[in-house]
Amino acid sequence: MKHKFKYHQHSINVKWSIILVIIHSFSLFIMSMILDYAQIQSGFFQLILLGFGITIFARVVKIFTANKKFIIDKWFIFWSLLNTFTIWLGYLIIQLIGLTNPLGTIVLIAVLLVLISHIIGRFRLSNTRLIVLSIVIIAILFFAINEQSDFNKTISPNFKNNVNTNSGSSDYQEKISDIKENIQVKVDEIKEDLDPKSYKNIQEAFGELNELRVENGVSRLNWDNNIYELVKFQASKGLCSNSHCDHMDSSGKYFDAYADKFRVSLMGHSAENIAGSDCHQAVVDLWLHSTTGHRENMLNPIMHKGALAYDKGNCVLIVTS
Repeated sequence: MKHKFKYHQHSINVKWSIILVIIHSFSLFIMSMILDYAQIQSGFFQLILLGFGITIFARVVKIFTANKKFIIDKWFIFWSLLNTFTIWLGYLIIQLIGLTNPLGTIVLIAVLLVLISHIIGRFRLSNTRLIVLSIVIIAILFFAINEQSDFNKTISPNFKNNVNTNSGSSDYQEKISDIKENIQVKVDEIKEDLDPKSYKNIQEAFGELNELRVENGVSRLNWDNNIYELVKFQASKGLCSNSHCDHMDSSGKYFDAYADKFRVSLMGHSAENIAGSDCHQAVVDLWLHSTTGHRENMLNPIMHKGALAYDKGNCVLIVTS
């Protein structure tokens, strides 16, 4: 069953929003004093502790105002990370507008915390989305803050040092641009790691295949780019549906009928494996333990080159001698 990102009504109570701004401002002030006393040097851990500290303050307040138990669960972790991200975002805004007043910086971040909590509160997040968002937030904060050494020097009591008054607006723009670029790079890397279709994932699965061949006393396969194009073409057809796989496509042809189109020579022996899974699972689980010839194709010592590809829920392997 697919989870949907549902929108639901979430009214904004002005009175409680103001109260929450005051509570967050107070907790930011207290936490900044605690961090200064602890003399933690890492900007990343300073922000994490700020985010968790503010969430703890908010949970404690709800014990008395809403009769809610203090529970450390997945939502506590998520809101702590989201609050951490919001504080970091507030820091960027403070730098951008050149705000130097200590009270103003605390109130601005407190307002931002309330606004973002209202926005997120309008959506029902599935467990999967909750986990993915938490991982993305951690990755963004870790890599962005470590790339910007200024962060390690700017979080202090009352946020007095949050803004470098000697820097011009062009410096802020350059820093923001660098951060955005670093975030985009890291997000792209995460997307590539999560995408079973990515070239990186396919190469890792092909490496696993070769490790299995070596373990079974068989020489490694050489990667062939022309075969890779043919395999991608085969995978795009979605030859497996539910538990049924068919090497013959809708036009009644097998993979060898398309070999010339992709400049693949099949003069010797050749074979095709297909599976309705990602390529990692197909290589180390489905094909390796198959009793219908898939294992033999994958570990055949007379095969010397080949390629893998994944598309439409299918993994395809073609090997040739």
